Amino acid sequence: MEDQGSKKEYQITIHGRQFQVRSNYGEAHIREVEEFLNQRIDDISTQSNIFNPVNLSLLVSLNLADELLTYQKKDQEFKGQWQQSAVKMCEKLDQVLTETPLSDGN
Repeated sequence: MEDQGSKKEYQITIHGRQFQVRSNYGEAHIREVEEFLNQRIDDISTQSNIFNPVNLSLLVSLNLADELLTYQKKDQEFKGQWQQSAVKMCEKLDQVLTETPLSDGN
């Protein structure tokens, strides 16, 4: 990631409105975010029949926040499971190493 001083400015269009944004992630990333957000707005607008831009933006935000929190919880669960597996493997390794007599090379 580039430092804060090298942020570039980009013009994006979200739901027909133009915005200037600054980012240090590059144009490809900004365009991906722009496309993702427009697709989400279109999907929710079609599913909910909400056309008021403020209400639509709030509903999109709620959906994205829900997804983010769900992914964060799953990530924490995965990390916990991984950590438990690592501890069990270490315990088994310790058990095998203490039960196996060391060879004296003969």
